[in-house]
Amino acid sequence: MRIMEPATAPPATDAQFAEQAGTSTLYPNLSAASVQLQDSKNDMPQSYRLQEISQLKKRLEDEKDKRAELYKKYRRGVNVLDGVDTALLTVGMGMGVGGVGLLSTIIAAPVVLGLEITALTCGVLGVTGKFVGRRLAVKAQKHDEVRVLAESKLNTIANHVSTACSTDKFLTMNLDWLSTRWQSTAR
Repeated sequence: MRIMEPATAPPATDAQFAEQAGTSTLYPNLSAASVQLQDSKNDMPQSYRLQEISQLKKRLEDEKDKRAELYKKYRRGVNVLDGVDTALLTVGMGMGVGGVGLLSTIIAAPVVLGLEITALTCGVLGVTGKFVGRRLAVKAQKHDEVRVLAESKLNTIANHVSTACSTDKFLTMNLDWLSTRWQSTAR
């Protein structure tokens, strides 16, 4: 068994510590592996930021694509309703004029009644189509504005990343702020 030596007081100065340890410097030499480990620890926040930025860009791109599809569908609906409205207007006017012409012959009075009811129905359907078309147009405009907003946010993020990469500084954007802004604009 080995008997432990009595403890001595720690050295008071760096020079005394260096003499006691038998080295000429206060700090030990680090191997290349430990330097790489320290560098990877310093890169962890940066890689987390880049990962969050990538996720945010993916969400914005998905949102942009989704809004573009919705805009396309609503615009298609508006265009179809405009075509139907034009057809109903033409048919209604034709039947109205035909009814007035047949009314002058007095023989075709029951036919005139049918033509005028059909013309009135076409007019009511045309007015209804106009109201529905306006609502669809408003929705299409909303989706287009959100798509444009998502595109501008993507451009802003790309600009920040480009600026950070070109100046060799770490990107220090506040991702919570970006997420909050995105959530408030998506509503």
